[in-house]
Amino acid sequence: MKYKILYDRIKCEDNLVCVAECPKLWKLNSSTGKVSLKGSKETKLGSKIFELVIEKKDLNACRKAEAGCPKGAIKINELKE
Repeated sequence: MKYKILYDRIKCEDNLVCVAECPKLWKLNSSTGKVSLKGSKETKLGSKIFELVIEKKDLNACRKAEAGCPKGAIKINELKE
């Protein structure tokens, strides 16, 4: 099973909960001080909304990042196969 992470860069306050919970997929850009979702691409949903498809093995850590985000900038949806 696969899942899609939607990350809203505008809502993000760069508090690093996602980086702490799931460093495999989230990182802090040291030159800008902004968080980014590794390997993601901008969507057609709007400027500064990024998406990444992940495998089930990465879901638990990503769910912790989603739950810990104080601004709700991370949403994870199950993809129908």
